[in-house]
Amino acid sequence: MPVYHTEKFIEFPHGAFDCHRYDFSIKDHAFIVLFSTVDIQDRDYHSMRSEEVGFLIPGDCYDVKFDRLENFNSGDYFTPPAKGKCSKDITR
Repeated sequence: MPVYHTEKFIEFPHGAFDCHRYDFSIKDHAFIVLFSTVDIQDRDYHSMRSEEVGFLIPGDCYDVKFDRLENFNSGDYFTPPAKGKCSKDITR
């Protein structure tokens, strides 16, 4: 069962955009979810992102990132946890 560490999303500036963060944990594992607006004003970036997803991304769309809090704090994004430190026992 998740434990929610914030009652509301934490809003913070990132360049020209406002991003939103939510922190929670499952057992002893802390996680973070980040929401950020997809920049459709930068044509090259918009084209690249649209190609990634296979359709033209409209305005008011968000990227959603989910990661372990320790990865976010260290800058080692999406790094798997050390062996034996997973949030789910997969050795059954």
